[in-house]
Amino acid sequence: MHWEVKPIKYVSTCNNEVLPESTEPDYEIEYVDISSVDEVHGITSTQKMIFSNAPSRARRVVRDGDIIVSTVRTYLRAITSINNPSDNLIVSTGFAVIRSSIMLNVHFAHYLFKASYLVDEVIARSVGISYPAINSSELIAIKIGFPSLDEQSAIATFLDRETTKIDTLIAKQEHLIELLQEKRTALISHAVTKGLNPDASMKDSGVEWLGEVPAHWEVRRLKHNFRLLTQKTDRRENPVALENIQSWLGRFIPTETEFEGEGITFERGDILFGKLRPYLAKAFLAETAGEAVGDFFVMRPTSDINGRFALYQILNKEFISIVDGSTFGAKMPRVSWEFMSGMVLAMPTQDEQSAIAAFLDRKTTKIDTLIQKTRHAIDLLKERRTALISAAVTGKIDVRDGV
Repeated sequence: MHWEVKPIKYVSTCNNEVLPESTEPDYEIEYVDISSVDEVHGITSTQKMIFSNAPSRARRVVRDGDIIVSTVRTYLRAITSINNPSDNLIVSTGFAVIRSSIMLNVHFAHYLFKASYLVDEVIARSVGISYPAINSSELIAIKIGFPSLDEQSAIATFLDRETTKIDTLIAKQEHLIELLQEKRTALISHAVTKGLNPDASMKDSGVEWLGEVPAHWEVRRLKHNFRLLTQKTDRRENPVALENIQSWLGRFIPTETEFEGEGITFERGDILFGKLRPYLAKAFLAETAGEAVGDFFVMRPTSDINGRFALYQILNKEFISIVDGSTFGAKMPRVSWEFMSGMVLAMPTQDEQSAIAAFLDRKTTKIDTLIQKTRHAIDLLKERRTALISAAVTGKIDVRDGV
């Protein structure tokens, strides 16, 4: 191969500029932390703040064409290029800021630092278990292969074209998921408030968010459908915390997390609702007995309530929106039982509850299967994108005749 192999530091500089401590206290910066960067979407958000209120790590100055590479928690793969930044854009000192020399094409560098072999090398050289990190000096000592500037430019042009095609396909698949999720939400909302019979006589529920409901349905408060359970326990046979419940889907996600403190006992058929940050819509119909160790309301349905139907009622987008609007506490918003138990629900007969639950189980399963298949297709496209970049920047694909 005609490529040269040299450490990164021979074709770039690192951490050239910092914001001096003498900066005016009221100077406004636009700050990028490690949590605001991911390898697919780049910088996802920034925080505006004045220098006097900025954390001590908000010091690295970046310029157009720079590459920022996270040197802490490297497994997060927080790596991206800087494109047309604002004059006051500042990134965390947890990033190494790589600036290309005249020997390294900035567009080629954009792809080079996203190549899996280089990212894996950064992760492999990181030290520490819970908070792995790499020194900037160790990072720029990593050896890379790079061709002539003309070939670097050709590779960058090739990857611009090919990754744009893949990104367009990914965007279409992501849009399809959004449409399917909207359909799922609308399906649940209509079924639990209007029923399955389009010809049913309707009446005004007297509740704005419910609107009209079938004339033969009852309208009653949630507290008449459930009994709040409060029996404490320190058992840990089948613990369930908020992280175990999948938002909006009501599914259990196994974890190996160790839980502390007391929980609330529940039995099969009880419903758990996450009262902390209720916008996450964490509700779960228990399939076995266990202990709710997170911030849950544990509710036992009365004898005339179908548990599956009740779960769909609670996961109704309008219901969640009203509950979320009632929360107290800025950093850890919670809903009170007094408010939630007073929420008004439209209640069909038991036979209708069962029919609606069966209908929604069937329909949402089909939608969820389509979403899962679409996500798998996206994963495959992302894998192809990653493999293509790695192959091109390591010379496994000769693009010189194809540009």
